Amino acid sequence: MYDPALICNRTHYFKFQKSGYEKSRRVLERFLPEYLKYNPLSQAEIGAFYDLIAVYHFALQATIMELHGPDCVDNHFLDRQLDWLRRWQNQCEQRR
Repeated sequence: MYDPALICNRTHYFKFQKSGYEKSRRVLERFLPEYLKYNPLSQAEIGAFYDLIAVYHFALQATIMELHGPDCVDNHFLDRQLDWLRRWQNQCEQRR
C-alpha cells in the first residue's frame, strides 16, 4: 500500500493544506480499483493509506537531512513539520 500512497498523495510537504486529505482520497478512489486488479490488498492495508502519507512525510524529512546534513534544517523547520503531522493526524481522526 506504500506505493499507492506515494502515487495518490496530494498533500503539500511544506505547508499543511486541509484540502490535501480530500484531494488524496479522490485520487486513491480512482486509482485503487485498477491497482487491485493486479495487486490484491487487505482492508487493513487499504485502511493504512493516510498513515502511510504521514510515514512518507517523515521519510522525506530523513532523506533531506541525509543528503544535506542535519544542519540544513533548523528548529523552526522541524516545528513546522511537527505541526503539519499533528494537523494531519487530527484531520484523519476527525474523518474516520
